[in-house]
Amino acid sequence: MTKNTEKKARINEEKPQTKATQGDIADFSTQISKLVGQTSSSIEQILGEATHKIKDLAGDETLKPIFKELGEYLKREFKPQPSVFDLFGKVPKQNLPDVAKHIGQQDFNETTNLMSAFVKENRSWESFGFALERLREERGYKPAELYHRAQIDKRLYSKILGSSNYRPKKETAVAFGLALSLSHDEFDEFLKTAGYALSYSSIADLVIRFCVEHKIYDLTDVNALLLEAGQKTLSRE
Repeated sequence: MTKNTEKKARINEEKPQTKATQGDIADFSTQISKLVGQTSSSIEQILGEATHKIKDLAGDETLKPIFKELGEYLKREFKPQPSVFDLFGKVPKQNLPDVAKHIGQQDFNETTNLMSAFVKENRSWESFGFALERLREERGYKPAELYHRAQIDKRLYSKILGSSNYRPKKETAVAFGLALSLSHDEFDEFLKTAGYALSYSSIADLVIRFCVEHKIYDLTDVNALLLEAGQKTLSRE
């Protein structure tokens, strides 16, 4: 070992071994949190603010009239979905064998052709992404304005537009429909492009229908009404 090496070894041994204190760790965690916060998308901030606004709205006394009207609407429009037993109970049992016999005698190729013709006649050739973009342009919204209004992430918006076969979640389709301020008929047609419809046997769907009919399009207000009806708020995909 050289003299220089021995000297360095002694200096290293004489140096006090410092350990990170709890304060250092806490400070490091704070810095990381700030860094993460800076890199988070603006949509997360919007969602955070919206959550607080929803809670405030749900407890707002001045909104009691609209809450009451919503309650009356749900009682009037709600239609329980019949069970499987109810549906089969409406078919006379003595006719079931005849129905099965009739189906069995049908020519398979003829049935296939009828089915293909039916699909071609009733299928909407406008994809969800195409319908979304068409309606956005008709309404005069910029892309960023639309997905912010719908509280949808920019990456998901790009994914929807980039794939003609992309099928979004129902909540996503509903959020875009509200953000576009669609009329009742337009809303129903728009949902069909994603393969969805609003059901009269679903409380959540009825709340959405109520909002569309009353031109309540702000997602914060819609979510407040969903909470009032005991339903989950619209969550992004």
